[in-house]
Amino acid sequence: MTGEKPGFSARSGVWGTTRVARPVTDGGIGAWELATRYDKYDFTDAARGGEGDSWTLGLNWYLNNWSRVMFNYVRWNTDNQVGAYAGMDSGNTFNIRTQVVF
Repeated sequence: MTGEKPGFSARSGVWGTTRVARPVTDGGIGAWELATRYDKYDFTDAARGGEGDSWTLGLNWYLNNWSRVMFNYVRWNTDNQVGAYAGMDSGNTFNIRTQVVF
């Protein structure tokens, strides 16, 4: 969202860190990234397995080249086959995590 490119090396095929143009540690706004993800789970071939899916909408804030804060909203549905809550279940989850790379 702020113009930085993901840290990916096409030559080696390895993901690296995002280089922040205006780090918070230098008085800038950092780098902002919007992300989405879809997951499909299918454990129906396992004993007492189930299935489900989830959608994630994320906002990543890179403070500098070695740290970020991740905000994620997840909408999930599952068909539980084990435990006290067997059957269909769904919900919404919001989480915040931090990551520091040394």
